[in-house]
Amino acid sequence: MYKFWIIGLVLAMLEDHCCSVKIKTISVPKIVVLDYNLNLNENNKRPNFSTNAFLLDCDYDVNDEENGLVIKWFLNNNLVYQWIPPRAPTALSVFKNRIKKNFTVSDDPNKKYRSVAVMKPLMNFSGEYSCSVQTFQSSDKKSSHLQIIVPESHFKLTYRTDFEDMVHIKCSAFNVFPEPKLSLNINNVALKSDVQIVKDSRDNLFDAKVIAKYPKNALKSETIINCQLTMPGTNYSKKQETVYYEQEPTRIDQDSDEEGDFALSLETETGLLTNPNQHGKDQMASSSKPFTIIFFECYMILFFTIFVTKLC
Repeated sequence: MYKFWIIGLVLAMLEDHCCSVKIKTISVPKIVVLDYNLNLNENNKRPNFSTNAFLLDCDYDVNDEENGLVIKWFLNNNLVYQWIPPRAPTALSVFKNRIKKNFTVSDDPNKKYRSVAVMKPLMNFSGEYSCSVQTFQSSDKKSSHLQIIVPESHFKLTYRTDFEDMVHIKCSAFNVFPEPKLSLNINNVALKSDVQIVKDSRDNLFDAKVIAKYPKNALKSETIINCQLTMPGTNYSKKQETVYYEQEPTRIDQDSDEEGDFALSLETETGLLTNPNQHGKDQMASSSKPFTIIFFECYMILFFTIFVTKLC
């Protein structure tokens, strides 16, 4: 009698398992790179991002005997997509107006709108994506992480020598997301350096700089200096290299120059100046009038002076 009870329990468990919802695979890209576009947005004068579509897919098995099917997608536990067959799917929250309507991946009426084609991603689309499949009888849920990346618009490495025989090495990266990490190396040996990260409150992009000082007498000409840019939690990595050659010292204050770089970057890099050299050009234009115009202006001033003198 005991054996029959065990067999019945096993058969009941198998029957429940074979008839339950089962997510086979969930497909979420690990990284989505947004290309930076310096063209201005006409409404708020902030930078735009080009369209980088990506696909979320969730394949599952559901028994014909089950009913009340509901497919949901969550971003960081917030509902962003829902499909209840046979109705049309609904985009919610940050996905509203940012998915391809009527996108299908299957002719199966229970799988037709299981996937989401995201057409206009934003930086806040990073996070944990979860697919939930439910019926009145059972449910299943699986998750995967996606990271939005905005590559740097500028990445530069320079050095200067001061009058105390110290070489100042500077590496800067502008308009990056998420928060980057910079490191300086000489012949592949990491340098002790000061790192500064600045976040623009308007568009949440980061500017980063790293500065190191190295004794001039410890450096030989043709020494390789490199700067490594990485984004923690991703495999994104960029390297900038330069070759050190002995140079004459300069009196330029590097710290104030750095601050100027960062102040200017928020204008030039985000497109508030369509041409980074525009300020200089405007100043040159205002200070270099044609000779004929200058002569005419002087003549008119002289004529006016003589005319007023005669009246008096």
